[in-house]
This record gives sequence, C-alpha cells and structure tokens, in this order.
Amino acid sequence: MHHATGLLDRAGRGDEGLAGDLPAEDALTVLVRRDTTEEVHLDRFEVEESYQGIHVVLHLAMLAPRTRFGTAPYAPRMPGEPPPIDAELADVIAVTRGFMPDDEGAALRRWGIEAFARVDSGPIIEVGSYCGRSTLWLADAARVARGHVVTVDHHRGSEEIQPGWEHHDPSVVDPRTGRMDTLPHLRRTLEAAGVEDVVTVVVGRSGMVGRLLGRRAAMVFIDGGHGDEEARVDAETWIPFVAPGGLLAIHDVHPNPADGGRPPYERIYRPALDSGEFTEIDAVGSLRVLERNA
Repeated sequence: MHHATGLLDRAGRGDEGLAGDLPAEDALTVLVRRDTTEEVHLDRFEVEESYQGIHVVLHLAMLAPRTRFGTAPYAPRMPGEPPPIDAELADVIAVTRGFMPDDEGAALRRWGIEAFARVDSGPIIEVGSYCGRSTLWLADAARVARGHVVTVDHHRGSEEIQPGWEHHDPSVVDPRTGRMDTLPHLRRTLEAAGVEDVVTVVVGRSGMVGRLLGRRAAMVFIDGGHGDEEARVDAETWIPFVAPGGLLAIHDVHPNPADGGRPPYERIYRPALDSGEFTEIDAVGSLRVLERNA
C-alpha cells in the first residue's frame, strides 16, 4: 500500500510528466475519466489478478504498470492518439488470415507510430509475417510516420500451425509440394492494401536473417514460431536490435499457463524484463510492449 500511495501522491501533485498542469485534487481522476469509466481505488494496485484493469489505471496516469512481478520504473509517456486508420485498409485487414485481434492490432499500430517518433532512424522489424494481418497494422504506422517495416518469415509455418494442430489452415498449403507456403498470401495482402512501398519482405529463417542484418530498429515485433527453441532463437537474435528508447512488442504472452503456450512468455518476455534493460509500458490482450531503457 505504501508504494501505491506514493504513485497516487505523485499523480495528484501534478508532477511533471504525470498530470501536467491539472489541479492537484483533480489530476488523476480527470486522466481516468477522460478515457475510461474505471474508478480509482487504492486497493486496485494490490490485486495481482486484475492485470488489465491495473494497466488502464496506471497508464492513464502516465505511470509504469504494476505487473504480478513488481512495479517497474515510471514510463516516459503514453503515445498520443493516432490518426484513424484508413477505412479501405481496415477492410483488407478484416479479410486477411491471421491471429491478431483488432484491439491488439490497434495497439501495435499506435506503438509503432510512437516508436518512429522515439528513434529517428531504423525500421520496425516484424518477426513472423504469416499472411500479413499484423504486418498491415505496422505498415499503416509506417505510412503515418514516414517509416518502413521489414517483415521476416520463412513462410513454411511454425510448429503450432502445421497439419494436425488446432490452428492449421489447409488453404495455405501448396498443392504442388504439400507444404505450407504463406508467401503468396502475404504478397497479395500487401498489394491489396497498397502498402508495398513501406514494407520490405525478407524470406528466410529468423536466426540466419538476423545474422545478416546490421541495423538498429525503432521497434521489433516478435510473433514468430511459438515452439521453445524457435522462441529462444527469436529472442537472442532480435532483442539486441532494439535501439535505446526503442520498443519491443511480443505477441501471445500468457503469464497464466491455462491461457496459452508458454515459450513467448518464458523465452522472450521474461528474459527481456529480467535483463533489467526493458520496462513494460503496455499490455493489450496477449500483446506486451516494452521500452528499452536509454
């Protein structure tokens, strides 16, 4: 309770970077009421299982989130409200195969725009393109911010979407070879959305491609193979690309084993946080966004 009270005191005082010039007694409540009907209670900071609610309250006060592993240092700020996504692009996203829910995609786009503002050179690197659903959210961020996306995939499908698994889609199997091949689907997606000018497609294994590239990235989004070894390689390969002040986004992070597979949580998310080099600044569904400390 002592730490939570300190956070509320800082927000209530209108400290710089938290509540601006709002009156002391109104600072936190105005920030909350502006965007949500959530009501602020001190005990919310102590309820570990109310993960999403805690993020809402703390982030609207422009504080770092309290996770079930403790309270991170203050986040610099939340991203501003981005311009609305183009209606025609939204229509293409709606019919594109993939596993990115719209609320997580919108968060990914919002943080992509923020990443370009934080790091003035370097692309967004996406690890795991599939058919391009998440790629389109990032591509629109690049279009808004005049940046670029590099998306990496071998396009033969990760372990959990192979034949016999729950999320396998036989329509992406090449009838000539009997193997999955999502590259033609990705190319058609990018063409239909008109974003080929802001997306570079790289076909290859994650670890090999990472050894060949040498640029720092404004943002890295990891949504590749969800097997234990694949997740470990993705983490070791791509996390070092994130520039100071840049962002690391990870999909399918499930702290509770009952909610989904563990490798993205155990091999990517936890090692990044435990390194002390990253601070978690947002959580939407299974999407986590971390900032590399400057």
